[in-house]
Order: sequence, then C-alpha cells, then structure tokens
Amino acid sequence: MIEYPGTVIVISHDIQFLENVCNRIVEVEMGGINDYKLSYRKFLEEKEKQRVVQIAAYENQQKDIAQKEKTINRFMASATKTKMAQSMQKLLEKVDRIEMPSEITKAMHIRFAEVPRSGRDVIRTVDISKSFGEKKVFSGINITIERGDRIAFVGQNGQGKTTMAKIMAGLLDFTSGRVEAGSNLHLSYYAQNQSELLDLKSTVMQVMEDKAPEEMRSRVRNILGSFLFSGDDVDKKVMVLSGGERARLAMASLIMKPCNFLILDEPTNHLDIYSKEILKNALKDYGGSLLVISHDREFLAGLTNKVIEFKDGYTKEYLGDIEYFLDKKKMDNMRSVELQKSDNGTNGSKDAVMIKKIDSEDLRRIKKQISAVERDISKLENDIGLLELKLADPNFYENLHYVETNKKYQSLQENLEIKMLEWETLSFEVEGSV
Repeated sequence: MIEYPGTVIVISHDIQFLENVCNRIVEVEMGGINDYKLSYRKFLEEKEKQRVVQIAAYENQQKDIAQKEKTINRFMASATKTKMAQSMQKLLEKVDRIEMPSEITKAMHIRFAEVPRSGRDVIRTVDISKSFGEKKVFSGINITIERGDRIAFVGQNGQGKTTMAKIMAGLLDFTSGRVEAGSNLHLSYYAQNQSELLDLKSTVMQVMEDKAPEEMRSRVRNILGSFLFSGDDVDKKVMVLSGGERARLAMASLIMKPCNFLILDEPTNHLDIYSKEILKNALKDYGGSLLVISHDREFLAGLTNKVIEFKDGYTKEYLGDIEYFLDKKKMDNMRSVELQKSDNGTNGSKDAVMIKKIDSEDLRRIKKQISAVERDISKLENDIGLLELKLADPNFYENLHYVETNKKYQSLQENLEIKMLEWETLSFEVEGSV
C-alpha cells in the first residue's frame, strides 16, 4: 500500500499500520472533523499539545466566569448597581464557552470485580492433541499457567491459538491428553465474536441483568456508566448499537463475574484506539491470571510477561512481553509473524497447508480460484449487509419470520468465514511461490 501511487482512505484501529501508511489524519470527534497533515505519531503529539492548551484556556475562562458571576451577584444586591449587573450578565451570556476536551469529560473507567485467590497452578495441559477429522491442529502440548501469569498466545491464523484457549475454558473437546484445573479456579472467557453472541432483541440493561450475579445487580448501572452507557442508552436495543458499542457491552457483561483466570480472544476487535488504551490499563490492574490472544502489538506491549508461540503443531515459550518475542525472532512487526516460514521452509496458513513451489500454469489456475473466491466473498458481504439492514429495523421483529432470517444471517456469516479461509490459503500459496 505504501508504494501505491494514488490516494488511499484508511479506516483502522491499528496504530502501527496507520503510522506506516498514513501521512494525513482526519479525526472525527464530537460531531466535528479535525484535519492533521501529519503521521499518526505526530498527530498524537500535536493533539496532546492542543489538549494542554485547551485545558488551560478552559480553566482560565472558568476562573474569569466565576469572578464575573461573583461581581454580578454582589452588584445585584445593591439598588444603585442593578442595571450594571444586568448589563454584565447579558455580556457574560454571550461569551463563547470553551469546552473541556472530550477525552477528559467522556472516558471509560474500567475496574474488574474483586479477584478470588486461586491455587498456585491455575491450569495445566498435559500432552494435549487436537484434530478436526484428518486435520491435526497440534499434538503433545504442555502448558502450565501459574497464579499471576500474564500470557500472550501468538502465531499464524490456524495454528491453534483459539482452539487451545477454548480447550482450557472447557468449551471444546480435545483428541487426547488431559487438562488439570487448579484449586478454586474461577474462569471467564471472552470470544473474538463475543459481541455477535448478544441477543439482538434485548436492551443494554437486559443483557447486563441476565449476566449479573445476584451480588452484582446493584452495581449494573455503575458498570454500564463506566463503559459509556448512561441515561437512555441503557434502554437501547442491541440491534441498534454500533460494533464498538456492542464490544463494550460484551466486555461490561464479562467483568461483572468475579474471576481469577481471564481468557481474552481478540478483545480489541471493534474497539477504537482510545477504548483499547482504557481496556489495556484496566487489564494491567487486573489481579488475576491473564491469557490474551491478539495480533495487536500496541495492545500487547507491556501487558504480558510470557509469550507462547503456536507454530507447526507445537508451542514455544518466551519469558517476556511481545517486544521481547519480536526481538528474539528478529522481526519488526506482527505481520512478519503471520508470514514467517515454517521450520520446513514453507509458509503456514489457516489450514496449516504446506506450500510448495508451483509452476506458472498452476499459478494462473490458483489466481483464477482467488478471483472466483473474491467474487463469492463480495456477494456474501452484500447479502449480509442487506440482512443487517432488516435486522436493524425494530418493526422487523413483529414478523414471525425473524427467527428464520436470523438463522440465515448466521449461516451467511459462517460461509463468509469459510470463504475468507479459502482465500487466505490460496493467497499464501501464491506468496510461497514467488
């Protein structure tokens, strides 16, 4: 994309990607637009300078207003100065008020529920193997998570990170081996599609009340307020929420349950950059053991103390955070992790396909397949978009066919995932041939 000679408009929450690609940042905030002809890092620096200036201007104006109001009140009490006070009041009402920067007045404040103490060993996998039919994902995996561990699972898609997380959470059976849970284990699991699992017909408040333990019910409104749901927001249906709002609601419903082992699978999906920072700071203060699956380098940096890499059906542990891992791998970014060669010299893929050199005829055939898959993806995305318009209409749920439509929507989503997998596998084959 950097070498593309035309104009590119990018919408992304990936800080590293924005820094590498963009030379102009257009910020949409509080109903307005701010245009910075700067790189992303320079934009942050300039925004911080402007924020400091704005806060100082706001505070100075507030002091000036308070002083004038004090004078007006004093003059109002004097019969001879009432007219002067009224004139001063009119002038004060015409003053263009400076607003406090939005990130100061409207910020998420996340605090996880109190953590019950677990045993020294939180969870252990012993010689775990997993296959889907004839496809072996991994074998003989031994992972021990101790109290206080903060672990990141990394590796190419399809190497088994989510599969292992689900096995640990008791959500997926394994082929062989065993899982040993430690004493007093209280586990919470956040799936990468967690926000999609919310009941579209429920309100924000209903979602929270359904998830809340009895002892947490009195705190539901406070927790929602921490995630920027206040006032009438709590009565909104899930179906009308944006992707970011649904992600925040899913996370809010998760933190109500006291847990000492938290598993997060791609928790930053749909979260904006600022919300990701708030979540990261909250996780730094979380007192339990943590397992995070993420491709977001900025989010992982400084958050974990161990990295476990999934590759070629096996795992390798690195005692450090993501920066230590990348340094040891002599890689500059997470994209390099996705494109790294297998130990046998081939590229990995979502299906762990072993890539071999292919001749020009096969290459043309594969590129035709890619074009066909891309057409299928485009059609599926269009069909999904049309159904989302229906699902977003509250009146649609008065029709008894909404259940059937919702099933069709889920089926299209699954088919899209399959096609995306097929596209990625074919694309890796082409990359491995050049």
